[in-house]
Amino acid sequence: VPYLTTGVSVHSAIVAHYIVNYGSEEQKQRWLPKMASGEMVGAIAMTEPGTCSDLQAIKTTAKKQGNSYVINGQK
Repeated sequence: VPYLTTGVSVHSAIVAHYIVNYGSEEQKQRWLPKMASGEMVGAIAMTEPGTCSDLQAIKTTAKKQGNSYVINGQK
């Protein structure tokens, strides 16, 4: 089933990869065990209105403000 293998690839190869390489220790402990057990599924949003799948055209930004991020754009 092609859509199933794509979903598993996004979950395992992309989302988990980013958490392992760029996540804090707290994020790794919070998300990775649940993703590995199947309790949670990782997903990504890589588009916005008017860009379709052209990732270079995405204009949404995230700027750190204190302990949070302010998102400017649309998803």
